[in-house]
Amino acid sequence: MRCPSCEKFVSYDTEVEPEEDQEPEVTDGSVTASYRRVLTCAECGEELKEATIEIEGEVSCSEPCKKQEGDDPSEGEPEHEWEITESSANPTERTQTKDRHGRQITRSRYMRRFYGVEVNVEMKCSRCGIEHSQTFDNDEQASSFDELT
Repeated sequence: MRCPSCEKFVSYDTEVEPEEDQEPEVTDGSVTASYRRVLTCAECGEELKEATIEIEGEVSCSEPCKKQEGDDPSEGEPEHEWEITESSANPTERTQTKDRHGRQITRSRYMRRFYGVEVNVEMKCSRCGIEHSQTFDNDEQASSFDELT
């Protein structure tokens, strides 16, 4: 892509931290969040492309929730009631080096680049106190990012 400030064809600086649009939240055992991912000019730092990346995933904790005093004994096992205690987001990037038939792509021109967000979420059950940590991620192909210029 050509940078309007530098007037050169430039590469992207991908070390820019993702911006949080919607902080991670837990609803009915699934985590959702939204981040803005920006690709900037490697020469001058001007923003060239952006995308909003949605994070979704189910909480997978193998430990069952323990019954507490006052719980009805006739009910089954209680469900965890997760609360997010801490979260951190990191930028990710990967290159697709195989074609749709599983063959190796030899020319880098035809390889696809994906940029995304990896979110590490630490949670605690408000019922039984179990702590759980899980990582969620999502990415988008660079060509699907919106141009800002």
